[in-house]
Amino acid sequence: MKKRAFTLIELLIVVTIIALTAVFSFKAWNANLVKSEFDNAVNEIVGVFQDGRAYALKNAVIDGAENSVFTISYDPENEIITLSGDGVPDPIAEYTWIDILSFNYAEWSVTYTAPYADFAVVDVGGDLELTLTSLKGDLSDTVIVHEISGIAEIE
Repeated sequence: MKKRAFTLIELLIVVTIIALTAVFSFKAWNANLVKSEFDNAVNEIVGVFQDGRAYALKNAVIDGAENSVFTISYDPENEIITLSGDGVPDPIAEYTWIDILSFNYAEWSVTYTAPYADFAVVDVGGDLELTLTSLKGDLSDTVIVHEISGIAEIE
C-alpha cells in the first residue's frame, strides 16, 4: 500500500495563500476600525450640540436651580469640548477626542438659551462649520450647527 501525502511545494503554496489572505484582511479590518472610531467621534460631537439644545428647550432644572443658558465650548489647548449651564457649578459633560480628531477652529462656543433654544456662535459669523479630520487616516467630515435652529448635522 502506497502512502499519499502533501509535497513540500504544495504545503508552501497553501501557507503562502493563507499568509497573503491574512495580510489583506488585516489591512481592511484596520481601515474599517479607524473609520468606525472616526464616525463614532463625529456622531458624539453632533450629540453634544443636540444635548445643549435639548437642555435649553426643556429649560432644565439641575440641583434645584433653574437654568436658561447652556454653552458648548472648545478648549484647543486641552482639546476638550465642554457642555455647561447657568447655575450649574460643574460642567454637565466633558468630551475629548485628542487621539482621534483634529478641529479646524482654534476657539468657539455655542450658546443655547431657553425656552426657545436661541443660538449664538462666539467669534464665528453665521452657521458654525467644524471640519473634523481623522488623525489616524485620510478621513474628514464637516459638522454644521445652524444659526437659526441650533440643529447640528453632518454635511
